[in-house]
Amino acid sequence: MIDSQCRWVKRPTEIGGRLGYAPDVADACTGHHVFVTTQRVESNDQELIKLIEHGRDREAADLASHVVTPALIDPVADPRCQLDEIVPLLTELIVPLSAAQLGAPTPCARSTVRDVIEHMTAGAALFSAKFRGRTPVCVPADTDLVASFAVAMANLRSAARSSGAMERTIETPQGTIPGDVFARFVAMDGLVHGWDIATATAQPYEPAPELVDAVDAFARQAITHDMRNGDMYAVATDPPHDASPLVRLVAFTGRIIGPSVCVPRPLG
Repeated sequence: MIDSQCRWVKRPTEIGGRLGYAPDVADACTGHHVFVTTQRVESNDQELIKLIEHGRDREAADLASHVVTPALIDPVADPRCQLDEIVPLLTELIVPLSAAQLGAPTPCARSTVRDVIEHMTAGAALFSAKFRGRTPVCVPADTDLVASFAVAMANLRSAARSSGAMERTIETPQGTIPGDVFARFVAMDGLVHGWDIATATAQPYEPAPELVDAVDAFARQAITHDMRNGDMYAVATDPPHDASPLVRLVAFTGRIIGPSVCVPRPLG
């Protein structure tokens, strides 16, 4: 969290099941005093690469899940901060899933929980290459779903913070867009798919209100009528009158909200 003078202060955080504290650092999203976050991310990335090269995916996944990230500062200013908030939320949802839960249907059309996770994992590999200006390569299927997801997401966050990523012009099915706009689409995709998984498995899912508001504002500007072809997004649906901001967002992306869809239980 941030104090009244917009300085970082220690905050409780779950680290590998133990209660710890995030380090005192300045605003990582503005680039001020980011020696903790930048160097630590680069160090973790190098270690992740070494573990992956030696086939130690489970250890790589464990390292990725233990990375401490700063609290949300200003998600509107930098989509990379959105990813720093969303990825740990997704990991918390996916790590405890049972085999039966992986086969559960989700609000994402024609997709099981496993389908959604595999979609995000493959997407992360594709997006990482685009952020770095490289040609995407085919990623072989991995039987360890949790490990492959964690590694892909760690690479995605690193790629989004690589030199020139936000300024790079990126080719998409809808044309060329700047890297920072592309990153907002990636963050929106992750936030909504997190709701898909949480809803299908009745897990808690409470992204920060500021994060939801920022992604929602972007979605309502970015999702155009021609994108609602049933593949990318469906036609917006009507949420309940008392729906939360998150539910209103997912309804806008085309999710059907109704009694047939279970609602994640609240925290606490």
